[in-house]
Amino acid sequence: MKQELANFLKAKGFIEIHSSLPEFSFYFHIENQYVNVIHVVDYKKDLYIARDQFDSIKGKIYQFFEEKNIPQIHILSLILASDLTKAKDLKDDDRFCWIVSKESKDLLSAQGVEDFYGMKAALQQFLSNTEQWLVSEEVTEVVNTPKKPIPFVNISLVTLNVLIFIICTFTGDLLYNKYMLRFQEVVIQGEYFRLFTSLFLHAGSQHLINNMMILLFLGNMLEDQIGHYLYLLLYLISGIGGGILSLVYQGFLIEASGSVGASGSIFGLLGILLVLVLAHKGRLEHISLSRISIVILFSIYSGFTSSNIDNAAHIGGLLTGFLATGLFYLLKMGKGMVRK
Repeated sequence: MKQELANFLKAKGFIEIHSSLPEFSFYFHIENQYVNVIHVVDYKKDLYIARDQFDSIKGKIYQFFEEKNIPQIHILSLILASDLTKAKDLKDDDRFCWIVSKESKDLLSAQGVEDFYGMKAALQQFLSNTEQWLVSEEVTEVVNTPKKPIPFVNISLVTLNVLIFIICTFTGDLLYNKYMLRFQEVVIQGEYFRLFTSLFLHAGSQHLINNMMILLFLGNMLEDQIGHYLYLLLYLISGIGGGILSLVYQGFLIEASGSVGASGSIFGLLGILLVLVLAHKGRLEHISLSRISIVILFSIYSGFTSSNIDNAAHIGGLLTGFLATGLFYLLKMGKGMVRK
């Protein structure tokens, strides 16, 4: 339904504004001194949208057009609803927030209210075209099913870690001596590249398997959520942040044996996930705030109760991933949730 509605609005002369949140779409049409905006919310069954988040996004739309010196801004919200109860709670008493049932293809909440610049009748006519839905839903099911993006960045990271470990099994301590994270070489001798290279070294097969299993699970999900390039950037930043805190801790030790592994980056993924859950009001897909909090606390506790674990890298990676993702989210919010 979402794609068909987008085509309908574009045919009516509306221009799409791309959103950083997949559940929200925006279309506008400027007439002299005013602009009409259609704010489409794809309210899926497994999604929860809080009223304050909904109002905040509408506020960003006003801000976006006010900055372009457009004095009159008119917004119509269309909620494409699978769960009518949740949609009605979100709508509240907003007369320019209309609900469209995904099941019946009816415009439910525009009855008995004034029109929105001719859109009421046009939408009703569009939704009543049952032949269109029969055809488009068959095409959508065939075309859209295989379009889930492949997490090629995360798969590449796992592959690289495995390949480097295989090389290490044939070269002994050569790569470890040259590229592991040690205070003396990094801080005293200035070999800062070790902050990066140490992320791809592992102390043994069990160390590698444990990290790669977690990386496959978390990484594939997060790459799908935030995109390939941002995922890679935050992964590396988290690992380097964990390495920096590890070096600080090593500096306080009399004898520091050094550190290797992707654990700092992996804990950074937990920090990224925590920000995403908080940004989605306590739930992302099947992950709740309580679940991710328990996982983080248990992971940190396990590190402190186990031997030969670089807890400084874990905590550093977690904090870096959380702060870097939070900063990115705030910058995106500061520029507005919509962009041309």
